[in-house]
Amino acid sequence: MTNIWGYKVIAQILSTYNPSPKKVLEIGCGHGGFVGVLCKAGFDTYGLDKYKTGFGASGTHRFNDRLILADAQNIPFKNQFNAVVSNSLLSTVGLETIAGFDGSGYLILDSGGELEKPNKGKPEVVARNIHKSVHDVLTEGGIAIHIVPHNETVIAPPKNLYESKEVTLTIDDGAKQNVGSVLRKI
Repeated sequence: MTNIWGYKVIAQILSTYNPSPKKVLEIGCGHGGFVGVLCKAGFDTYGLDKYKTGFGASGTHRFNDRLILADAQNIPFKNQFNAVVSNSLLSTVGLETIAGFDGSGYLILDSGGELEKPNKGKPEVVARNIHKSVHDVLTEGGIAIHIVPHNETVIAPPKNLYESKEVTLTIDDGAKQNVGSVLRKI
C-alpha cells in the first residue's frame, strides 16, 4: 500500500532532525523510488525489500545497486545506519501481509501467483522481530522512523530498545492525528 504523505513526513523529519542522519535504510522499499528521492536529497540511502519484483521499476534502475533483497526481520547489517525508515510497514495491515495473511485468514500470493509460506508468528511477533532487527542495524543514537496511515494502528517496539516520540500530522481541517513514531536507539 502506497502512502504518499507518509514519504513527505519521513523526508521532513530526516531533513530537520538534529543531528541530520547521513546513512539511511528504507525497509519495505518496493521499487526503490523513495531511495532515489533521498539519494537526490543528499542522504546516503539504501533500500531493503523481501521481494525483488519491483526493483528498477518507475525509472529507479540507477539506484539498483542500493536495493537489497532481504527480510526486514533479519537485516544483514549491524550498526551501520544513522536512520531506518518505513512507510506503512509496521501497521496492523502491513504486518498481517508480512506474516502471510491478507486479514481474512488466507495465505497471500507471491508475485508469481504461488501461495507464499507465512512467516512464523502473529503480526505482533513479526513486529517485535523487525524492531529488534532495526535496532541492531542502527548506530548508537540512530533513529527509526515508522509512519502508518492515520486509520491504522502502529505496533510499538519493546520499551527497552528505544526512546519514543509520537509523530503528529495536522490535517487540512486542523485536526491532529498520530501517524507514527520516531524512535531513538538507546
